[in-house]
Amino acid sequence: MRKMTNKTMVRLFLLLFCCSILPLLAFGMIVNQLTSTMLDTHVTKMYQQTIQETSLSIAVNIQPFIDLLKYNSEREEIIAVLSAPQETASQQDAVNTELKQLLTNYEIAIRVGYPYAYMAINSQGTVYTEFAPVSQIDPQLSEIAWFQQLQDTHYPTTRLSIGQNITPIGIKDRIYIAAPILDNTANVGTLIYAINIGFLEKQFD
Repeated sequence: MRKMTNKTMVRLFLLLFCCSILPLLAFGMIVNQLTSTMLDTHVTKMYQQTIQETSLSIAVNIQPFIDLLKYNSEREEIIAVLSAPQETASQQDAVNTELKQLLTNYEIAIRVGYPYAYMAINSQGTVYTEFAPVSQIDPQLSEIAWFQQLQDTHYPTTRLSIGQNITPIGIKDRIYIAAPILDNTANVGTLIYAINIGFLEKQFD
């Protein structure tokens, strides 16, 4: 039997490579690409599903505040209180007391399900809250675009925003839900609910 020459061995190796190893490598590349595509698709679907579930959860938790804001911003009692004279300290204290009674309804707070703070601000910039004495509007709030729009509007509307805490309590960012208080078309003030964003974050722990 003749010995295979080096040239013949090289040809056999090339033939083996082309017939066996090369197709195997090509198959491996295709499998890797297919796997990567499937994983990307799966991750994208999971991401989209997570976003949808998160959006739904936030909407479910925020809607009670929107309903509460609409109810209170249209209440005749609150409109009447904010329309009353508020030039003197005693008049402002009386308004503050009445607003606390009207806006801190325990049954409603339980229904909403989250601790929240309110700010009722009259058209002159006097601020009434549950947790602080009567004060003048914070310059930080007066410079916010959505608040300026609510002060100037003569039509019902609602604003939803996230920003730094401008309430008298806590330091964490807040979700703000706000609406004008209108006596027919006269703007007599603005009602703002501030929700600690940390309470919503706990929903996703």
